[in-house]
This record gives sequence, C-alpha cells and structure tokens, in this order.
Amino acid sequence: MRHLAFLLLLFLAGPLRAAPPLQVAVDPRTELLTTVQLLSSEVTLTAYPSPYLYQLYRYFFSFRQHRAVRLLHELMSQHPWPDPYHYAVLSLTAPPELAWRLPPPEAGAGGLMGEEMMRDWVAALREFAAQSAFERFFAQQIPFYYHLVEQVGKKLRGEDLLGPLEAYYGMGLDEYHLVLSPLLHRGGFGPLLPLGEGRRAGYAIVGPDALIGKRPTYSLRHLRELVWHEFGHSFINPLTATRGEQLQAQAGRFAPLQERMAATGYPTWESCVNEHLIRAITARLWRQAEGEEAGHRATQAELTRGFTYAPALYHLLAEYETHRAKYPSIAAFLPQLLAVFEGDPQK
Repeated sequence: MRHLAFLLLLFLAGPLRAAPPLQVAVDPRTELLTTVQLLSSEVTLTAYPSPYLYQLYRYFFSFRQHRAVRLLHELMSQHPWPDPYHYAVLSLTAPPELAWRLPPPEAGAGGLMGEEMMRDWVAALREFAAQSAFERFFAQQIPFYYHLVEQVGKKLRGEDLLGPLEAYYGMGLDEYHLVLSPLLHRGGFGPLLPLGEGRRAGYAIVGPDALIGKRPTYSLRHLRELVWHEFGHSFINPLTATRGEQLQAQAGRFAPLQERMAATGYPTWESCVNEHLIRAITARLWRQAEGEEAGHRATQAELTRGFTYAPALYHLLAEYETHRAKYPSIAAFLPQLLAVFEGDPQK
C-alpha cells in the first residue's frame, strides 16, 4: 500500500490530455518540503489560511525543532528563495524513502548549498518524514487532494494550454507535470529535471489564487497564467545559461533594478533576464488568446512590477511572430531579445 496516495493522484490526471499530455497531481515531495518550510518560519507560504493549513500545523507541531527544520531555517536564512529546494526534492523518490532517483543536482540546489550540505539536509528530511509519519498524514488528506485535482481537472477539460506554449517557443518537453501545492502563495516554481537520454520533464508547482468554502481553489485564468509562465522556465533558463559571457557583460544593467528584483525573488542578473523574457512571452500568449488589449494589459502589469524591459521585449516579439520561417524557435531569436538589455529600457 505504500505510496498508494501518490500513485492514485497521478492516475487521476490520466484523462486530462492536452497536446502533449499534462499530468496533474498533488505531490508528496513538495508537500513535505512546504511542511518543513512552514515549521521553519523562514518563508511565508500562503496568503490563504485554510483548514488544511491548521491540520498540518497541529499534526507536525511537535517536530518544529527537528533537525530538518532547523537546517532548512539556516539554509533559507542565507538563500531564501525556494526554487533550488523544489528542484532537490523532485530529484528524490517519494517519502519516506526519499532516495536519490537522479544524481544530486550540480546546478540549483547543488551549486547553492554544496553537495555535502545538500546531502545532509536530505538525510535530515528523510528522518523527519519517517519520525513524523508524514506518509500517514498525506494519506489522511486524500479526500482534500482528490478535490483539488478533480476541481482543476474539470477546469482544464477541453483546454489546450500546452499547444500554444510549444508552438510559440518552437520547443517541447517529454513530460509536463502540473503540481498543485495548496500551501504555496499564488505564484509558483518551474524546475526542469533531466530524465536521461536527452529527455526532460518540466514542472509547474503552483499555489491557489483564492479560497472558496474554506478550501483553496484555482481559477482557470490563474492556471493558464502559471502554466505558461512556469513551463516557460524550462525553455528559457537553459538557453540563457549558455550565454554566460554575454549576460556577464550586461550585468551593469542590473544595478537600477537589483533592489526590487531581489525583493521579488530574482537576486541575480540572469534570473532577472529570464523573468523579463518569460513575462514578455506570456503577455504575447495572452494577446494571442484574448487580443491586443489583453497583451497590452499584461505588459503594463509587468512594468508596474518593476520589469522595465518588458514593453520593449513585448514589441520586439512581434518580429519573431511574423518571421517564423527565419526564426523557427525562440532559441533562434534569442540574440535579438538579449540585445534589448543593452539599451535604455524606456526607449
């Protein structure tokens, strides 16, 4: 019976087929991570307190001084943004074993913490899962998780969110996982994991955007926005990672943006560039879906959030769209996009 809950939720995602398939689940690994984050008090997870939150806190309250919690508190006080930690737990099997199914990541969590510290943290996480009987708590919450997956499944039925995404980027992945994480804020995370032999799995780990009847809920608009945005990281991040010298040469452009970007979760110039690109492309996807006014609103919203290069990128992407024979993928158009960061964002 071990891991039955995890397998059942993945099975429920089977009929929700876009082109290609989109798997929807609540993942015990991300729930374990957010549980330990909650106990560490080092990160504000959700703006939507719910009975699930209170049940979780009551169940695990006696473990708030566990070594896994204290170590994560120490790590996140130095490196507060959760992206690498999500990458790390997805590299493991389901709790309580939490065995490495992929090599410890060199980038992300591996590069952030160092391999020895990361292995120590995962060992502590393994102890926490076993000693707290995390698997039992997860099993007790199956009706709640089922409701989340069913709710999202109904909203996505008949929707093709991945088709427009892949068509726009001119790229694709081998697997797409939409992970519902009810303790997260209304944003998300987009790790990309290798599957071997050149195959890749993209993840969109997303929080709810409202409470209905004391239950976290996901609107279709929220899902569309986060699917386009978080899977966009699986395309953009590997591309800019190959442009280290060019980004380093542009790094002086970060100074006027650094304080606001760091406060939002983008502490490096590379992460700032990635976010600008993904947000501009997402605005173009809104334009395709709902018209010019929708694209303009999305772009202006990003400008108010401090993404000052978003309008220039948005308008430049029109050239990409009208010359797809010349630019079959966003990778081919990347030099033009990165050149935007050489100039004044207001022009």
